[in-house]
Amino acid sequence: MAQRFYAQSGRIIMSKPGYNAQPGLPDQFKIFDSDWAFGNVVIVSGSVSVGQGTHTIAFPAQHFIPAIEVLAFDNRNGFPHLIGRVGTTATNSSFTFTAPNDTDFVTYSVYGVTV
Repeated sequence: MAQRFYAQSGRIIMSKPGYNAQPGLPDQFKIFDSDWAFGNVVIVSGSVSVGQGTHTIAFPAQHFIPAIEVLAFDNRNGFPHLIGRVGTTATNSSFTFTAPNDTDFVTYSVYGVTV
């Protein structure tokens, strides 16, 4: 089993499955390296009103497939209520998600970290 997390003073590396996280690991086998200039940068975030169904949101093209987080909410008595995290399918310039029943809006963030 690969050791996928490396942490030393001033450096953190997380690797893709099957690769040991270590300083000499090529970037294509990492999901995060604290030395990356673009690491953990928010590329785009926002919220959008959507109903149940499949939706696609575009963002500026990257040279990698970034990490995406989508949260679905409904409105209860005028207040947002978290339904839960929504699974996504991503490319380097968009992501697609299926909103569950009773979704009124989603919030999303696209991070400068590969998956």
